[in-house]
Amino acid sequence: MKKLFVFAFVALLCLTGSFAAVGVSSPEPVSAVTTPSGRWSDYAASSFAGGSGTSTNPYEIATPAQLAYLAELTRSSSFDTYYRNKYYELTADIDLSAHQWDQSIGSTTASDPFSGFFEGNNHIITGLYGYSLFGRVYATNDAGTAAESKGQYIRNIIFKNFYATSSCLAILTASGLDVSGIVAYGTYAEGASGLINTANSSYGITEISRCVNYASKETDSIGNHVGGIVNFVGGMVDIVECANYGDLTTSTRSAGIGGIVGYVSAPGAPQLKHCANYGTIYAQSDSCEVGGLCGDGVNAREITITQCLNAGKIEASGSKCYAGYFAGSVGRNTTITDCCVYSTTSSLTRGTDVSYESVFYGRYFTDKPSITNTSTMTSGSLMTVRLNQGGDYFTYSSSVFRGAPYLKFIYWESYEG
Repeated sequence: MKKLFVFAFVALLCLTGSFAAVGVSSPEPVSAVTTPSGRWSDYAASSFAGGSGTSTNPYEIATPAQLAYLAELTRSSSFDTYYRNKYYELTADIDLSAHQWDQSIGSTTASDPFSGFFEGNNHIITGLYGYSLFGRVYATNDAGTAAESKGQYIRNIIFKNFYATSSCLAILTASGLDVSGIVAYGTYAEGASGLINTANSSYGITEISRCVNYASKETDSIGNHVGGIVNFVGGMVDIVECANYGDLTTSTRSAGIGGIVGYVSAPGAPQLKHCANYGTIYAQSDSCEVGGLCGDGVNAREITITQCLNAGKIEASGSKCYAGYFAGSVGRNTTITDCCVYSTTSSLTRGTDVSYESVFYGRYFTDKPSITNTSTMTSGSLMTVRLNQGGDYFTYSSSVFRGAPYLKFIYWESYEG
């Protein structure tokens, strides 16, 4: 059913750390996708709009050609010398619909990653067709090797009417930096899903915060794991105040699919805090792991889910599929604490060919999870109290999402559906 809504997105400003509200209208769904002619790499500018790359005078990007110029720079020998760990900012909305986005900012291979500070200023990037906006993004020192922490970030970008054709939308691989304020409305092609494909801690702990996915992922028979925010997590990754509203579907065998995270690999130790899923998460293939927050976590070293909400439908169709309101499967040292399932909008559909441990997770490996103060509830006000312990993150209204709590930095003016 079609949803119409307007929200104000509160995001960190580049220098002050204060909050600003920006109103964004939901675009109409893309009914047909036309491949743009030409490639942006052939139309790159030769300079930025202004700036010197410092924190007080960032390089300014005001046109699609200047954004393509940054992608070109990350593949040049001069990037390490002159442009690594510099500051960049969008100073206008960017319309990429004229040509295909054929190369990311930062290579999609192990060489030539982007490392720096990118402030979107809540500008809208419209019409991205092709690769993710960023490729590999690492927190590195000026020599290009792993850094302690320089506080690198990518933040406050709104994607609209995109058609992502390769892996994901925003970042192919994020390691050691902060990613915040990424919002997505659009369409994923076959084999693509999520705002970020891979988040790991090879270059330090990665934090993902205040990111929202409104884009739905239709049946995917050639892709792999599917997450509304992140497809793969490896290492130490903190995911805070993120939400998925998109309906996600996969028909790939042995896939992990989750509203926030699709799959957690062997070294993975994600912390999910104050996150919420409102979409339908559906796998229609064999041996899948389906969860409202996390899909396949059976190989994880540790998963921590704290003060999170599932208000969406979880459905598993196919033999040997495991499904739960919060996770399809979990590994060692998993905790689910102070979490809620909103029974008014949630439901859990699972096959009868396997034995399930709990409604909150499908199965566990090695260690049985610790579940504390977590339950299915009918009262939006009581859920909000539980989810807000120690802070003020969620609110609720009887007229918004049928009374389900929602994160306060998303202000809903209307909802239909």
